[in-house]
Amino acid sequence: MKKQVMSYRSNESGSNDKKGDEIQIESKGLIRVSAHTWNVEGKLPLEDLDIRDWLDIDNPTDIYVIGFQEIIPLEPGYVIGSEDTDTIPIWENIIRKTLNNIQPVNTILESDHSDTTEVALCTSNDSSTTDSKSQYVKIVSKQMVGIFITIWVHGSLRKHIQNIDVSIVDVGEKGVDSKGSVSVGMSIYQTNFCFICTHLTAGERDIDIAKRNVDVQEIYKRTCFNSMSKDALPKTIMDHE
Repeated sequence: MKKQVMSYRSNESGSNDKKGDEIQIESKGLIRVSAHTWNVEGKLPLEDLDIRDWLDIDNPTDIYVIGFQEIIPLEPGYVIGSEDTDTIPIWENIIRKTLNNIQPVNTILESDHSDTTEVALCTSNDSSTTDSKSQYVKIVSKQMVGIFITIWVHGSLRKHIQNIDVSIVDVGEKGVDSKGSVSVGMSIYQTNFCFICTHLTAGERDIDIAKRNVDVQEIYKRTCFNSMSKDALPKTIMDHE
């Protein structure tokens, strides 16, 4: 299991200057994103599985990007069908229950650009939240064989997320492998984000490393978003901020 937390702070000018893990977004306040990944080795979770420590709910964020590898057993009977209707709902229910047990937090942030203060978005008393019983809502989930990505956002942020699109790249052997990627592109306010969940060839041999490098290049080359749109939206991974 792995986790990474990133913060994105906005200013009033809405510039896109990158500073480490911070990106200036056309909004007011601080948006915190946490990314989590877990190779579950095809094991079905218990419905009361405790993932509070993994999601670190004592330090809540506004967006949770959760990726799994081998979410189903990688056997021919499973791999031929690209979607699983039994395992995914169990995981999503566990995630939903965990996130919506997070205690509301009000975080006051000093602005870098004025003498005023700003309130972080990770608070549940925002009147724009559509469901008072659900702090967090799922905005997208997608599975490709054993790869699964699901993204949950705080209800107060949902209306500011648009242009959600998904791209799948399969770099494994058809019918017997699940290597590849599932990528999600979206805009939050006026900033374009791309989140990628991958499952690549294992091993430390030179041939394994070379295969992973080739597959990463294939993912960059073949991932495509908004292919039918005439708007100036990101079309590739690198088009995003």
